[in-house]
Parts: sequence; structure tokens; C-alpha cells
Amino acid sequence: MSKSKAVYEKILAFFKQIPRIFKARSISTQLIITIVLIFASFFILQAILNQQFFKNFYADQKFAAVEEEILTYYEKMDDPTNDYYDVMYEFTDGNNYKTVLTSGEYRILVSSSTNYSILVEDAESSEQYRILVPNNNYDYEMGETLSITFYEYNDELQYPTSIQSNSESIYTGESVCDDTTCQSITGNIVDINKPNNLNFQFYESTLITREVAKLASDTFVLDDYEYMEDGYWYKSTDGAQDTLVFVHRVRNWNWMVTVVEIEDPVVITNIIASYNYYVYLTAIAIIMIWSFRLTSIISKPIQNIELVAREIAALNFNVEAHEYNNRENESLSRSINLISRNLKETLETINAKNKELTELYEDQSKQVSLKKQLVSSISHELKTPLMIMQVTIQGILDGIIETKDERKELYNVLEEINKSSYMIQDMLQIYRLDDANATLEITEFNLSESVMSTFRELETAIKKYAFD
Repeated sequence: MSKSKAVYEKILAFFKQIPRIFKARSISTQLIITIVLIFASFFILQAILNQQFFKNFYADQKFAAVEEEILTYYEKMDDPTNDYYDVMYEFTDGNNYKTVLTSGEYRILVSSSTNYSILVEDAESSEQYRILVPNNNYDYEMGETLSITFYEYNDELQYPTSIQSNSESIYTGESVCDDTTCQSITGNIVDINKPNNLNFQFYESTLITREVAKLASDTFVLDDYEYMEDGYWYKSTDGAQDTLVFVHRVRNWNWMVTVVEIEDPVVITNIIASYNYYVYLTAIAIIMIWSFRLTSIISKPIQNIELVAREIAALNFNVEAHEYNNRENESLSRSINLISRNLKETLETINAKNKELTELYEDQSKQVSLKKQLVSSISHELKTPLMIMQVTIQGILDGIIETKDERKELYNVLEEINKSSYMIQDMLQIYRLDDANATLEITEFNLSESVMSTFRELETAIKKYAFD
């Protein structure tokens, strides 16, 4: 199993554990874990990208950064009015670039004179000194008067420590002079010796010789890397360090080969990774510190709302949620309070209905009891006239009642029958009174007649028991 596949499987196994990590966690803890996972995911993704793509990406970005500078350099080199040496010096001065001119067969051109120097004639002694020009930042002119302090470089050249023109400093180098090693003169320039190009500085460079040899070989096809007319570029990975190589044809007969060194992407990636370690660790530390604030902002209001919900679940509707520190908590609090009020109103309505049902049940129970009592009373009341009729008829049959009183007693029996009929009608009327739409008719009642009627009803029975 390859190393990259093993790393991928470990990452996949880690992400599969994420749902288990989140299970039964508080909101603040989940938020902290989420942020940490985001940073971890970003860091892992960045490490993979750095490992797989940064090298080519860095080379492309390096090309984009130097392309404009290279094109400007090419245009100046291709201009016949410009001197190769000055343009090449301007381009390489202060930059990590190496450039040479080659022939059409990719042979590095050798300059006729490899040293840029001026010949100065001392005004006092008329002696001439060949002074090595240390840089190309100043344009010397024939006949110009200079004040120079120098020491002997070799048998032919002198190396300056300072050069002044009309009291203006042109060059100041490191002073290695004492009274015996250095000499100062003032004189005019009688000769200027400038090389044709700057090849002498780079023709021994390993990068230059390697790329020129590659271009001269039959196995390398330059046309595969053309990006402009008579212009080519490619990335060389032959050595220990990658380089960008630009090849341009100048003035129709020479090749200009320029090598731009690329910093080792592995070193850059390691530096970035080391820096990111501190960044992400600092970010995680800040997250842990801010977790207390997050708990107060996010978790505490929800916990308070949860307590209110528990009270409501216990049928305590006198509590309210007052979490209005943000829109979501405010909406949740209002919803909880609305639920509480609705449940309270519903419970009160149910209790009221239950009370009404209880009262109705009690009324119904009383009505049933009254009906039972009424039936019992009517049954009892019906027994009396029946007994009277029985006694009267039995008295007539037994001869106890005289013949002259029989008619009277029969009238009494008939009256009892009528009373019983009225009683039954009254009972039916009572049942009709259960109807809410029934109306009562109020009339006068003669109490004396009721007493005399009752006496007549009992007269026969009294006589019977009196004779017995």
C-alpha cells in the first residue's frame, strides 16, 4: 500500500468518527469542535495541496513574476542601438539571474576584453593608470576629470576604493588602504574599455553550461516550448534545484539564454507549514478562550429556555422565557411563551368544561333520584285508592254496607278511580315537564276541598277497621 493511500485512509477514518464525536454534545462544545475540525480540515487540505501541487504552482507564479522583466530585457537586447554589456549588467545587477549570449549553434560567445576599465592620466605626473570599473552604474565619458583612490589589483589593473567626479561621489568601496598600499590621483579619462557582453561572469556557471549543452544536443526539441515568436521557456529539473530557462533570438543571429533560479519549493513548503503550525495552534487557543463567551452567548440562553420548557411540561404555566439577546432566541422565547399561554387557556377551558359536566352529572343524578322517589310515591299513592275500592266492594259483597249506602259507596269508588286517573295523568305531566319547552299553568288551589276529599276517601276504611 502506498504512503499517500495510507494517509488518505487515515483521514477518511477520522472523518467517519465525526458524527460520533458530535453525539450528545452541548451546542457550545459542538461549535468549538466544528471550528477546530474546520481548521484541521483546512490544514490537512493545505498540506496535501502543498505536497502535490505547490511545486508546479510556484514555478508558474515565478514565471508570471519574471515574464514582464524578461520581455523588457529581451526588447533591449534586440535593439541594435543598445550595448549588450550595459543591458546585461542592468538586468543581472541585484537579481539572481544568469544570462549569456550564444551563437546560432549554442556556443557561448567570448568577449574581446573581459574587464570594464578606464585609463586615467594623472594631471601631475602624466602617468597613466588602468582603473577597473567596479560597477556599471555610471556612464563615463572621454576627457572627464576624476579623483580616484586605488590599490594595485594585478600588473595591469588598479582597483578603486573611491571615485569622485567634480566633488561628486561616484563609487565608495571598502577601504583596505594604508599609507603604503593605496594611491590617490586626479586626472582625465583617456580611454574607456568596455566588454562586448557579460558572458565572462557566467560562462563557468554550472546552470548555464548545463542548459547550453542541453540546447546544443540533438535530443532536446526547443520548438516544443515556444511561447512567443523567437521566444521559448521551460522549467528545468535536471539539477538539484529547479530553474526557469528562457531562450530568445536577438538581432537574428545570436541566442540569449537566461536562467532564473527557483527557490526550493520543499523548503518554502516546510517554512509555510511550520508557520501554519503556530497560526493554527494560536487560533485553536483563541477558540478555547472564546468558548466561555460562546457558551454564554449560545448555550446559556438555550439552557434557560429549556428550564422554562421543563416547567411548562410540569404544568406550571406561570413561567416565561425572557431570552431576547438575539433574533433566534427571541423567536424561540416568544414561541415557548405562546405555547405556555395556549396550554394554560386550554387547560382552564378543559377544567371549566369538566366542572360543568360534573354539575350536569350531579343534576342528572338528582333528577333520577327524584324520579325514583316520584315513582315510589305514586305507587304508594295508588295503593290507597285501590285499597279503598277493594274495601268498599268487599263490604258490599259481604253485606257490611247497608243497601241504602251502596250507591254512595259506589260513587266513592268511582271518585277514587277518577282520582287514580288524574294521578296517572299528573305523573305523565311530570315527565313532560322534563322538556325545557314545557310551560306551567298556575291556578288557585282549595285546601278545604282537598281535606274533605281525603276524609271521604278514608271514611270506608275507618268504618271497616272500626267494626273489626
